[in-house]
Amino acid sequence: MNYRTFATSEISVIMNIAETGNARILFYNPIAPDNCLRSVRQSQQLSVIGCFALRCNMDTKRCRKCWVEKSIDRFSFSKERKGGRDVYCKDCRTQYTRDNKERMVANATRWNKAHPDRTKEIQKKFRKNHPENLEADRIRGALWRTLFPEKSKAASSQWKKNHPEEHLNHWHNRRALIKGNGGKVTTQEWEALKKFYNFTCLCCRRKEPEIKLTRDHVLPLELGGVNTIDNIQPLCKPCNSRKHAKHIDYR
Repeated sequence: MNYRTFATSEISVIMNIAETGNARILFYNPIAPDNCLRSVRQSQQLSVIGCFALRCNMDTKRCRKCWVEKSIDRFSFSKERKGGRDVYCKDCRTQYTRDNKERMVANATRWNKAHPDRTKEIQKKFRKNHPENLEADRIRGALWRTLFPEKSKAASSQWKKNHPEEHLNHWHNRRALIKGNGGKVTTQEWEALKKFYNFTCLCCRRKEPEIKLTRDHVLPLELGGVNTIDNIQPLCKPCNSRKHAKHIDYR
């Protein structure tokens, strides 16, 4: 950013530069240096008593849409562009988005379906960087379920059908949350535990796919056990039911 000092006699020239919109005018008062940032109108009286004016941020760029040369501040940052700025000004970008909103939404939806893993990664990073949006999302979700109960029920049933393992994992974590035991087990941790024991029921020693392994808390939640992976052992459904709420470690 280049700075130039102007004499008091050049104030009228500076005013004309400011009116073009390509410059930002800063006035520096040597008598009160802490109060140097003022608008042009506020600084007119100060210029009479000998303040110095600084002309800054004169870098400009020509928009490739409207072909108007504007201040560099009117162009958004872009890592992909040379010079770090977008080739279109903010005004043209805004107008383009308004005119092509439906097409842009359709393209974004198509890309999300083609790259589900990348989409989840981006969404996870966004939620981490913007925690204030989580509460708003919960409110919108609750409102949608209230206004459209039939659609909500159908969507929930379809999701449970398409994601049985994740639904079961959510049920276990919610059960522990309601009981107040604490802890959380992810689907990845459960799959790794089954693989560690070679997909074998630790009670009857039968393996999948002959049986279906279920999660059993070594120290049951009813007896104060926590819902963490170190308190989980894989048992088939009949063995899990016979164990019930007893503290038995088959590992």
